[in-house]
This record gives sequence, C-alpha cells and structure tokens, in this order.
Amino acid sequence: MPPIIPDPPPPDEADLAIGRHIADLVEDGSTIQLGIGNIPNAVGKCLMGKKDLGIHTEMLTDSMMELCESGTVTNRKKTLIPGKTVCAFAFGTQALYDWVNNNVSVLFLKGEWVNDSTVVRRNSKMVSINTCMMVDMTGQVFSEGIGTSQFSGTGGQFDFAMGAREGYDKKGKSIIACRSTAKGGTQSTIVPMPPPGTPVTLHRGVTDYIATEYGTAWLRGRTVKERAQSLIAIAHPDFREQLKEEAEKCGYL
Repeated sequence: MPPIIPDPPPPDEADLAIGRHIADLVEDGSTIQLGIGNIPNAVGKCLMGKKDLGIHTEMLTDSMMELCESGTVTNRKKTLIPGKTVCAFAFGTQALYDWVNNNVSVLFLKGEWVNDSTVVRRNSKMVSINTCMMVDMTGQVFSEGIGTSQFSGTGGQFDFAMGAREGYDKKGKSIIACRSTAKGGTQSTIVPMPPPGTPVTLHRGVTDYIATEYGTAWLRGRTVKERAQSLIAIAHPDFREQLKEEAEKCGYL
C-alpha cells in the first residue's frame, strides 16, 4: 500500500504573519517541535535563516526537511541526541519519504518515548509549536473539539507543551498558534468562555504564548486581567470591542 500523501494549500498571508511572529520567539540553537497544518508549515518557512536549530518532534514534515536541507537545522546544539533529527513518524510528500529513506541523520523512535514530557525536557531551549481551534480569555486552549463535537485528538500537544515549559535549562517555550477568526471571519477564535462541553487541551496554567496574525500574547505568570488584555490585543480588530465588553461582564477586566 503506497504511503498517504497530503495535498494542503500553500500558507496564505495570515498563516505567514503568524509564522513570522513565532519565528521572532525562536532563538538560535533552539530545539523545535512543530504540529500539523498550514500554520506550522508557515512557521517552518519563517524559521529559514536561524542558526543551529535542532528537531525533536512527534511528526516530521516537509517544512522540517527543508529546514534541514537549508542548513537552518544542524542539530549541533541539541543536548539530547545531538546530531540527529528525532521523530516518531513522517507525514508529507513523496520527496519527504524519499529523503528520510536510509537517512542516517534522522532517527525514528517510539512515540511513547519521543512524546514523553520527561524526555522532551532534556532538550535545551526546547520550543513547542502547536495550533488550536479556540482560546478563552484566561488562556485555556481548546484543540480537540467545540462543544460536544469532536474534531481531533490531543496528539502530542500537551506532552510537548509540558516538556518545553519544564526544560532543565528553564529556557523552553510553549507556543500555541491560531488564526484570529474562524468560519470565514464570522467568529472570533478568542472567546470569553467556550461553548459547554468543549474539552480543555491545555490548562491556562501551562500556556506560555498565544500567537495570531496580529501578534503574540505572553501569559505565563500573569493575572487573569493581564491575560484578557493581552489576548484581546491580538484578537481580530472587528471583535475587540465586543470582547472587551464581554470580558468586563465576566469580571476579567
């Protein structure tokens, strides 16, 4: 049976804007994990030109292959298995599958080890980059479903977020990205609170950064008021006044 080959559309300007904001947070010498979708692919493009990045990720994608081929990823600065791109599986084009075939620089290991937060934390300057469907004004992240409708699973998002935050060198970062609107721009993805039944993927206590095309919000250690203000500032301009009014009603502001 031939491998599955996805055919996603190229990242648009909103995806690339998010990618640029996230790239600004990634220091040279960091070890990265990227999730799936157009935004992580855009992040990969925007990371071009960084120096000595490493990879420790559940899924290996074309954007990571391109980072390796460009010399952006060298894996030299990794503290866990230096010199190797570590992953659990690859998912992408035939070019990616051909590239990983017999490639001694890529190390495939069991997902239960790759995704273990106590393993992830052993990477210096670990940066976890994932996406979500919705964020509330306190920093809770919803990546699996809306209300009682299930769209996805948790994947390795929680594991990598925890591993990055708990990095032994205290220089790790957990970044969650999402576009500021959904359903053709008719709904804000930043909300006062989610619909009843929406599963929480990341507790607000383990959320570091939220990024949209309008900027990034730093949440770790901040009050509910500070979180609400920061998240409203990166919401779509069409929804900011409404969100401010709703935040005041909820007692967040």
